[in-house]
Amino acid sequence: RAVSMVREGVVSLIQAIYGGMAETGFRVLFEEIHGAVARELGGRGGTTLSVAVAVAAEGYPMWLGVANVGDSAVYLIRPGGGVEVLTQSDRVEGNVISQALGVRLSEVHVRVRQISEGCVGVVAMSDGVDEVLDKVFYADVFTKMVYKDLGGSTWSVRSSGKRSGGFSAREYVATVLRAALALTRDNATFGVVIYGCR
Repeated sequence: RAVSMVREGVVSLIQAIYGGMAETGFRVLFEEIHGAVARELGGRGGTTLSVAVAVAAEGYPMWLGVANVGDSAVYLIRPGGGVEVLTQSDRVEGNVISQALGVRLSEVHVRVRQISEGCVGVVAMSDGVDEVLDKVFYADVFTKMVYKDLGGSTWSVRSSGKRSGGFSAREYVATVLRAALALTRDNATFGVVIYGCR
């Protein structure tokens, strides 16, 4: 239910990001999802949620809006090892989190930034992946897949996600998930959006 509500709210989030109202836009969406999850589960469970919305128009830099509740993580990664944490964890101790949609919502963590760098990846993952792999791992694998060889010539990105001489988002996700699943039995979810890797 939360994912379908995010899909329905993307246009409003894009307008909010461009209009300088990202925090309000994300807060409204997360409150709606919180209410829907609470009604659906009757207070007997909840969910964490991280949402990253990238907005780019040809000739303009990309704007990235990220919001989260819980302990699912989003990072901005760059070839060569740069990793920037874009979310704030609500984990307080062990497997305990201070808030989850459908149970308790006190603060939606929102971050908006302009992406003016060239090639970047925005990765989102469940705690089942983030807890067992080091942040540097995501960037190392990204770097190896973006660069054909140590000479540094880049592959071009193909929107299909298939490897036709270019970076394969599908292969990147599969590589990370294989590594995580070798180390955990927890829920392992991982996704990537690539920007500017031409």
